[in-house]
Amino acid sequence: MKRAAFVAIGLVVAGAGAAAGWWIGRPGDREGCADVDRDEDGLVDERRCWEGGRVLSIDVDRDRDGRFEISQEFAPEGWKTGEWYDRDEDGTYERWIALDREGQVVNEWIDADEDRHPEVFRALAGSRRVVSVSRDRDGDGVFEEIEWPDERGHVKRREKDEDQDGDFELRIAYKNDGGLHSHLRDRDGDGSREEIELFDAAGRTFKRGFDVDFDGFVERWEYLRPDGGVRRVGWDENDDYDVDRWEDAGP
Repeated sequence: MKRAAFVAIGLVVAGAGAAAGWWIGRPGDREGCADVDRDEDGLVDERRCWEGGRVLSIDVDRDRDGRFEISQEFAPEGWKTGEWYDRDEDGTYERWIALDREGQVVNEWIDADEDRHPEVFRALAGSRRVVSVSRDRDGDGVFEEIEWPDERGHVKRREKDEDQDGDFELRIAYKNDGGLHSHLRDRDGDGSREEIELFDAAGRTFKRGFDVDFDGFVERWEYLRPDGGVRRVGWDENDDYDVDRWEDAGP
């Protein structure tokens, strides 16, 4: 994590005592880092690092125990680009965020087990609304699941990488009431779904579709009985989304 590099390579130019750690206004051409004791209690509240007269980073010790819990990074234009949080002060960040020019959170990463592989990644709009959530459930550094909630926070779509090859084979769509709407599967990992499964109000599959010639269109439709058996089969022979021929699936 690159944030750790700034404090490690910074030259501490302010020593202990007096007002040496104070900085007000622009630092001019100052290079390196300085400790800041804002309340003059003899404890460092912040460490600020500069390059070419601009602030690179600020580390914050909110509980005044001599260890920094929050690290902040800044763009050359002066706006804050990110914050990193080490709440248990063990030197490993459990959460970090990216911000836009207006100070709104656009991305968030959560590393609850502190293995430096975030288990959760969130994309946000306007700091509050979550656009998507990605999850790494086995901690291998690869997200196996991503979901898209609506403005109310209800998940409308979810995709899963079931074999952990980096491709999402299963796409799940949900109804407004939270019930299952459909499953779409990409069996060969080519990005095109070859199977579709539709669900009724009780969550049971009532219809299945198959792209048998892998041309991107579903040609074979299976209509199911309540017990799951195939009732009849319909074929869309000209890829116009209408059944052209019916087959009796038998008893």
